[in-house]
Amino acid sequence: LGQLRRETSPEVNAIATVFLALSVVLVTAFYFVNRRKP
Repeated sequence: LGQLRRETSPEVNAIATVFLALSVVLVTAFYFVNRRKP
């Protein structure tokens, strides 16, 4: 498992970073949209 994880670390790291950024952007967008409503 450790060896496999070490080999795919860069790809998994990039994918995780992209998903994390996307989720943060989505949460921020929903927050602003909900706050803008009267």
